[in-house]
Amino acid sequence: MSARDYLGCVKPGSSLAVVGSLYLGMVLGGNSLAVPLPEFLLLCAVGTGISGGAQALNMYFDLELDRMSHPERPFPRGRVGGGRLLLLSALLFSLSALSLLLGPSVLLLSLLGVLLGLLYSLPPFPLGRWYTSYPTSSLGYVFLPFLAGHLSLSPLTGGAVGVALLFTLLSLFLSPLKDLKDRRGDRRSGKPTLPARLGVRKTLVFSLSGVSLTVLLFLLLNPRGPEWFLSYLVCTATFLLPTLFFSEGLLRRDPFWLVRLWALASQLLFAGWWVYL
Repeated sequence: MSARDYLGCVKPGSSLAVVGSLYLGMVLGGNSLAVPLPEFLLLCAVGTGISGGAQALNMYFDLELDRMSHPERPFPRGRVGGGRLLLLSALLFSLSALSLLLGPSVLLLSLLGVLLGLLYSLPPFPLGRWYTSYPTSSLGYVFLPFLAGHLSLSPLTGGAVGVALLFTLLSLFLSPLKDLKDRRGDRRSGKPTLPARLGVRKTLVFSLSGVSLTVLLFLLLNPRGPEWFLSYLVCTATFLLPTLFFSEGLLRRDPFWLVRLWALASQLLFAGWWVYL
């Protein structure tokens, strides 16, 4: 048993969306790219703690599924015991109490995040075992952290909620892509995911159609006008698409990692676009 085994249980890569959403919310809340460092670090500790606690709890209840789809993970391999995994989850969830330092509204959002993390895995109706896993993840990893980041600095505005909905919907339509590599194991275990049900091509069509519709709606409805958002889209595409030529190894191992990195870069670019343009 090692620190690497525990890191494998909390899947730190999943927290990238949380950190990006917290930062983007704080940028819009303070209208500056230079967010207050103590508040940001505190929110990151809370957000990644809730994310890690949810991942550890999910690994505990998904043991039988992981034995088929991910036998290399620490818990199925016996590197981490069930009791320690539950204790790790509880300790990480308890970090949510720190958000009280930023006000009751931020604490409430943190507790809602913990609730989603519990509902995602706890029987008898775990949301993570159904198609409800996609909206649950999007709310927990994008929408709630964005609102918490914004509220840590200023009250919410209609424009900020619109931006939160934009990135939440993008996450919703992109999240089925993370199940592409697990589709065979999900079919064997009977876990309902879009790739297991629809196949690779139809899942890609669903995700790309949903992303395109979301972008089109925000292009037409965003408070700064279509030209502003179109310039952001052109800049983002110009910056991100060339990275495909340098990502062959990453695409071969786990294509969704590239989606995570693109999502984080898109949030950072949006922050700069919002403040300076």
